[in-house]
Amino acid sequence: MKIGIILRYERGYPDSLNIVYGSTLEVLEEEHELVYFPQEYPYCSKARQREILQEMILSCDVLVGAMDTLTLQVRRDLNKEIPFICFLLGNMPRGAINMMKRHHLFSTTDILLGNCAGDMEILDNFFENAQSRLLPFSFNENDFYPLDEAAKRDIRARLGFGPEERILLYSGRLALEKNVHTTLRVFSLVQKLVPNTRLIIAGEGFIDAFLEFGSFSLSVRNTLERLVAKLGIDRNSVTFAGSKDKAELLELYNIADLLINMTLHHDENFGLAQVEAMACGTPVVGANWGGLKDTIVEGETGYKVSTAVTDSGVKLNWWEAVNKIVSLLNDGSKAQWMSRKCRDRAHSKYSLTQYRQNLKSILDDCRDRAGGRSEPLRASEFARQFWDSCAPVWGAGVAYKHGVSSYRMYKELITPYAGTSSNGECAGRRLRPDHELCLAAPLVSSDEGSYEINDPIYPLKITIPPEHRVAVNRVIDVLRDEPVITVERLTAGLLAGQAGVSDAVEWMIDAGLILKTEPEIGHLPPRVIGGHMGLPLFSIQSISSSTDIVVVR
Repeated sequence: MKIGIILRYERGYPDSLNIVYGSTLEVLEEEHELVYFPQEYPYCSKARQREILQEMILSCDVLVGAMDTLTLQVRRDLNKEIPFICFLLGNMPRGAINMMKRHHLFSTTDILLGNCAGDMEILDNFFENAQSRLLPFSFNENDFYPLDEAAKRDIRARLGFGPEERILLYSGRLALEKNVHTTLRVFSLVQKLVPNTRLIIAGEGFIDAFLEFGSFSLSVRNTLERLVAKLGIDRNSVTFAGSKDKAELLELYNIADLLINMTLHHDENFGLAQVEAMACGTPVVGANWGGLKDTIVEGETGYKVSTAVTDSGVKLNWWEAVNKIVSLLNDGSKAQWMSRKCRDRAHSKYSLTQYRQNLKSILDDCRDRAGGRSEPLRASEFARQFWDSCAPVWGAGVAYKHGVSSYRMYKELITPYAGTSSNGECAGRRLRPDHELCLAAPLVSSDEGSYEINDPIYPLKITIPPEHRVAVNRVIDVLRDEPVITVERLTAGLLAGQAGVSDAVEWMIDAGLILKTEPEIGHLPPRVIGGHMGLPLFSIQSISSSTDIVVVR
């Protein structure tokens, strides 16, 4: 088969994207003739680019690559049914905005590729007749594998870690949505509960504004450095390792006791670092979010941490994360059993061999569809409503803050990316005395009856309904001192006699101010949590969309 490659390596792309492109080309070129853009393509005129694309399309049996408007337009103008196998990458959880003005250029002979179950569900919400396939990415077995114990001891010694120290590792970009600040909050507790625990943060700061909610950090690295001090973490116990190459990551994955990732990133459609760590035999504790929902097997290759879509943004249950990390660090036999499961899972599901088989199946599907009936892609009613109310407009403010309707559309969009673990949020179930409540994020009193949420990803303001105002204020006062508390201690103890407490708590759960958790077997007692988890940690400044110039001092 002759395949036109609509992929280009570009500076500034995340490393994971270039890795995906590289493995795709490696697999395809084994059995097929690949046709690439000539080197002149990026530098020639638009007319010449069209000529190149015409020649390419007419010479190929199928196109494979990322969405490219000019390629789609030229294919339409040629009126030639060359199927396009299109990588959607992080497009769907961003609201399929790239598809808004391009979906009519796709047809039912094309195949749209999602990389996790959440992608596929969102895709089904947007298009009525799209042909889609799930294509998990792969890791390179030659780059990531277990090292023997002697090698691990040597690496630890060379990097300055003692044989008894426990190592938690985060590997990835440092961006707001990656939620590394919550990883540090979690670590501040783990370090007190498990002595000699160290945290390695491997990755570079990345200017990646969360435009959907208007959040932007001037320097995530600087923010994280300040956070270490504010949380009272021993600075020597946190290593900001910077960007690492494959050989260095191999070493870090092997010496780590756990990989941890509290990500809420909307482009987290796979999570390559998790699979690489598993291939090295390292269990993962990660957010039950996006691609991590698929790659982490609960209780086998690690643990998932519940996420919930609420009226004040997506929330991650940090108390659940603390419990699961401490539990695994304290259970050596469980960790060793998981290590074996991790290696098995990585090789059976995410090897290059499996990726090759998946791509072959998709290409065969394209060949079988050749010459069949084709019709343009049809956007759903949800898609039309979403694009009408939530499409970003420069200078018009933040799309999801336009009102109740736009935020409701956001919740419907992103819900497939979130998920609870076996002991996480108990949707649809009444409060029990043994349920544990934790403050989702610190709150700052605003004007009367309102609170600003001290969350750098979702720095929203929420107004308390008048009928709950007194009880909610009392609950918040308690949670500032005890950020984790049982329902019984709150309602029958500290706030016994306060009218409307149970109803207020139910409202606060829906609003995302507090999270509800099932107690775990052998779980940590809530009183081990210090009051610092209820203190605001971030300086969040608001700038109106009417601001002309911003000056950083």
